Amino acid sequence: MVLAEKDRIDADDVIPVDQADTREASTENAFDFSRISQSRLLSVEELINKYISYALEINQGVKEKTAKDLQIDRKTLYRRLKEMEH
Repeated sequence: MVLAEKDRIDADDVIPVDQADTREASTENAFDFSRISQSRLLSVEELINKYISYALEINQGVKEKTAKDLQIDRKTLYRRLKEMEH
C-alpha cells in the first residue's frame, strides 16, 4: 500500500533507502543536550546516569529492553540503577 497526497508519485516523493535509514537514525539517536543544565558541564558519570534515565523513559521503564538498547548487560544496568539511588 502506498499513501500519497497526489494521484501520482514522482521521483522527488521517494526517499532512497540509504538516505531514509540515515534520516531515521539521526533523529532516532539524537540526544537533546539542551535539556542538561548549562551552568556547568556534567561529569561523565552524571551524563551516563542521565542517559540511562532517558533510555528508561523512552522504554517506559522496561529494564531488559533498556539494557539491550544501551548494549550493556542487564546486571550492569541494575547495578548502575542501584548506584544512582545513593
